[in-house]
Amino acid sequence: MKKYIGGREIVRPGVTRFVTQFLQLQATVQQKQGLRNMFNSEEFRQSKFGRDKNGLAFEARQIVIGNDFWSKANDILKVFEPLVKVLRLVDGDEKPTMGFVPEFSVKHKAEGVLGQACGRRGVRPSLGPKGCSAKLGAEGGYFLNPQFQYGVEHESDVYRETFEETKKVITKLDRNMDDQIKALNSLLLFKDMGETFATPQAQRAWSRMNLAEWWLMFGSCSPELQRLVIKVLSQTTLATNCERNWSTFIYIHTKTRNRLKYRKLQKLVITHYNMKLKMRHQMRKNQEEIEASFNPINLDYIF
Repeated sequence: MKKYIGGREIVRPGVTRFVTQFLQLQATVQQKQGLRNMFNSEEFRQSKFGRDKNGLAFEARQIVIGNDFWSKANDILKVFEPLVKVLRLVDGDEKPTMGFVPEFSVKHKAEGVLGQACGRRGVRPSLGPKGCSAKLGAEGGYFLNPQFQYGVEHESDVYRETFEETKKVITKLDRNMDDQIKALNSLLLFKDMGETFATPQAQRAWSRMNLAEWWLMFGSCSPELQRLVIKVLSQTTLATNCERNWSTFIYIHTKTRNRLKYRKLQKLVITHYNMKLKMRHQMRKNQEEIEASFNPINLDYIF
């Protein structure tokens, strides 16, 4: 098969079973023509699998040659690709992502994609506050993101929704009423790009710096708000409902009865675990490289 698909792998294990299934389906669709060429080749026809009209290979050939499977597979990818991107973003534990994933954006994007792929009559909205909200308010973090305030145009209802959530965040994090009032007044200063927020350095840096560091550098004109914002925007997010395959043992011991002896199996687990640690260490950049090539988080470039 690899001869017809350019030596690539179709089975691509991911961090979660959900992502593994998505990546495998995506790779299958990408290799559609190669798979069809394989099943139509003389080599396959003359093999024992090609001559067996009652076997699984013949059934697989009928599926690959037909159009029904590919049509449904494309619909599935259209529905789940934006969701997988969001889940991969919020499941990161290294970059603070609280200011980039507002609940309303995830909800509207998911419902819009479902509507296009399935038709409005087949969509039943089920994403609510219990399904995708953060304890400290994802919309609040989005409002406090200078990239949202200064780099993107939004409708008035989006501003209103995010502003209300930001007020709730301030009320929850600071119990002192006087500090709350000062922080709320500073929100308008931030929105209108006043004082230290208006400096050329601040306006050039918001697209190049970590959000919490940007507030630390340029939010000194509103210390009450600055203190709260740094707490919010320093948070990473987590897709807690994604079932994560933490165990390396699961990847190797995949069957109920495995023929590998225990000692050999243990060595494989240790080897694979150390390989992953080494790969992660090699992928980490030092601080100078991060500062030299800072790339803001963008949902279009998750993969």
